[in-house]
Parts: sequence; structure tokens; C-alpha cells
Amino acid sequence: MDSLTYTNAPQAYFGLYRYVMDHGIDEDSRNGPVLYVPYPVGISYLHPWQRVVTDPVRNANPFFHFMEFLWMMAGRYDVEWISNYNSRMKEYSDDGVWFHGAYGYRWRFHYIIDQIDTVIHMLEENPLTRRAVISMWDPREDLNSDSKDLPCNNLIYFQSRESGNLRQLDMMVVNRSNDLIWGCLGSNVVHFSMLHQFMADALRFDLGTYTHVTMNLHIYKEVMEKYPEPERAEDIYRFDAMRPGIGQIVHHRDTWFRDLILFMNTEYNKLDQISQNPFFRNVAVPMAHSWAHYKNDELDMAIKMCGAIKQNDWRIACHDFLSRIQKNRSSKKVV
Repeated sequence: MDSLTYTNAPQAYFGLYRYVMDHGIDEDSRNGPVLYVPYPVGISYLHPWQRVVTDPVRNANPFFHFMEFLWMMAGRYDVEWISNYNSRMKEYSDDGVWFHGAYGYRWRFHYIIDQIDTVIHMLEENPLTRRAVISMWDPREDLNSDSKDLPCNNLIYFQSRESGNLRQLDMMVVNRSNDLIWGCLGSNVVHFSMLHQFMADALRFDLGTYTHVTMNLHIYKEVMEKYPEPERAEDIYRFDAMRPGIGQIVHHRDTWFRDLILFMNTEYNKLDQISQNPFFRNVAVPMAHSWAHYKNDELDMAIKMCGAIKQNDWRIACHDFLSRIQKNRSSKKVV
């Protein structure tokens, strides 16, 4: 097993692409030919709050990745809500209505107990516990299943440690199979690092290291043709201002889930009433406004609304994503 350490997700995207190119071998898979690393790989992020990959060629959809985390935290497994941010999500549902292995539902409802709430209370009562584990793989429903949506990420471990006068929360995710571009450094690095930060904020711990261990790290050959190797690592300094305190997710734990449910069930033009947690008011709500304008084919207004996003990385990522769409549309009109 190789253990690789990166400062953040942008740096990892550059480094891991080259790593798979150097160490990968050809293999066929259920979804087509891949280049895969023939042994487990551990990936550690020292600054997990620097989670947004803004490589212009990769052109990841930050609206989808951000909203997917909120959809997960609500314990949802419906296709309709999240498909508003990525219509291709329907392809991973067996019936077009529900997801079989939705992470958030498994975190909060699938096993009867709310695993997130339980782990928070465990770490409050005993910060040194080594039993703070969240499970996503259910052998009763997943083992030997032919579902299109089996959890690729199976277990999450939380462990706190003292660092000077601070108590830090570390997190490790165990993964059975990870596509580098769409999974590992697409959705996964965003929603798991945000879960990590949510837990640290809720506990009033500092944010420690996020480690992601995968049994099978790979890149689909078809995807490699579409997204060639990045020429250089992204400028990590544009994220330096995003310290955990500034990018805090949980300000008021007792009202956070209430605000989340309000956010997910309120029409976008009425979202400003959600105000208890600045995370929603300053980040989630303006992102929802921007996306709504984009879906209404009001691209100029959507880009303008990005300026209201108070968190640097999401503001930059959303603005750049929409600007690239605008540029692409303009070039087609010229042609």
C-alpha cells in the first residue's frame, strides 16, 4: 500500500493523476477499460477545508458537489431533488426515483439510529474513544446485489487527538473502488471533507487530517481522453484565507438541521428567511439563487449572484464554472 500526502484537493488532483499514470495498469471493468493501481492507496489531506478542485479542464460543477453534501446530511435518497443540480444522477438509480445506497440516508436513517448524532455524543462523552465509526455498507442489502448504486465508500472512522492546546478531529474513509476524476476528486473529497468539518464544528474541535484509503484507485480510459493530465498544480494560495474558523459550517448546532430542512423545502426566492446559521445565509442561499438563475437561462444574473457567496473557495469555483459556460456559449455563437 502506498501512502500519499497532499496539502489540499487541488494539489492532489495534479499529483494523483500523474501517480495513476505512472503506477497504473490496464484492466477491464464493469463500466469499460480503466487504468488502475494494483494495490491499496492511502491519500491524506492536511488542509481538508481546501476541498474545491477548480481545474478549468476538469470543470467540476461546484453547485452539485456542495448541494450533494446538504442532500446527504438531510438523509435523503430521492432522485428528484439532487437531479436538479446534476441530471445525470438519474442514471445511477435502479428505478429513477430512489437511490439504493445513498450515503446520507445510511448515515442517518437506514440503521434505525442516526449515526452522525450518535458519534457526536460519543466523542463529547469520551474524546479518546476509538469506536466512533459510521457504516455505509450493509451486507444484507449490498453483498451480491446487482444494484447500480452500491456504496463505494464503506466506513468512516473519527478519532480526536491533542495538538498543543487544541483538540483536533481526524477522519478516515475506507473505500472499495474509486474513480479518481468523478469520484475521489470529484464528489468524494467535497462531501466527506464537509462531513469532517461538520463533525469538528459540532464538537468545537479543530479540523485535523482527512485520510481516504481506497482498495482500487482507477481512471476510466474514456474519461482520460476527455480530461487529459493537468499541466501543473493549481495555485493553492488562492485558498489560504479559508481557515476552518472562517469557513465554519456549524455555528448553532441546535438549529442546524432545522435550517437544513428549511433550505431544502423552501422555494429559492424565499430562502432569505433562513438565518440562524450563517453557513446557509452566506453560502448555501446565494449558491441556490445563482443556480436558479442559471436554470432559468439567466446566465449573466447567475454569475452576478456568485458575488454574494461569502466563502472564497465556493465563490471562485461557482463564478469560474459559470463563466466557462458563458465563454463556451459565446464561442459557439461566433462559429
